Amino acid sequence: GFEKGNAIMTRSKLTTMTFLASIALVFSVHPLAEAKKPASPPGGGGGGSSFQLVELQPAGSTVGSAYAISDSGIVVGTVDDMPGIWDSSETVPAFIPLAGGYGEALSINEYDEIVGWSPNGPQYWSNAIANPVDLPLPTGFVAGTANGISQDGIVVGEIWGPSSSDNESWATAWRVTEGLIF
Repeated sequence: GFEKGNAIMTRSKLTTMTFLASIALVFSVHPLAEAKKPASPPGGGGGGSSFQLVELQPAGSTVGSAYAISDSGIVVGTVDDMPGIWDSSETVPAFIPLAGGYGEALSINEYDEIVGWSPNGPQYWSNAIANPVDLPLPTGFVAGTANGISQDGIVVGEIWGPSSSDNESWATAWRVTEGLIF
C-alpha cells in the first residue's frame, strides 16, 4: 500500500513538473516573452529631470490635442475638430490637416498609418496625404472610433450600437485587408 501510494505520488509530481516545464517552454518561445526593452529609455532614463515644451497649437486655433507619436516623429492629433499631424523634428512644427475633414486622428504606427474617427465612423489613413478609408461597421451599428493601430496593421477601437440597444459600446478589432473581426 505505502510503496504503491508513494509511486503514484511520485508519478503525479513528475506529471505536474512535466506540465509546468511545458508551460514554461511555451512562454519562453512566445513572441511576448521575447519582447525586450532597451537597456535605457531613448530619453536617457533617470526619470525625466528636464523637458522642453514645444507648443503645437497653431496661432488662432482654440482647441487642440496631440494623442500619439510614431517612431519617425510624426505626431497625430486634432486642432479645432480637424484631424492632422505635426512633424516633431521641425523647430516649429506646423499642423497639417488630414484629408476628410471633421474628426480626430488618434494613433499612428511605425509605418505612419493613422487611425481615428469622423462623422462617418472609424477611419484609416494609409499615410498623411492619403484619403481616409471608412472602416466597416456591422449591420445596425451606428458609429465607432479607431483608437490604435499595430505595426501589423491591426486596428483596435470601439463601435456603438446596435441602434436598438441604447448604443452600447463594443470593443472591436479590424484587420485592414480582411474587414471586421470580433
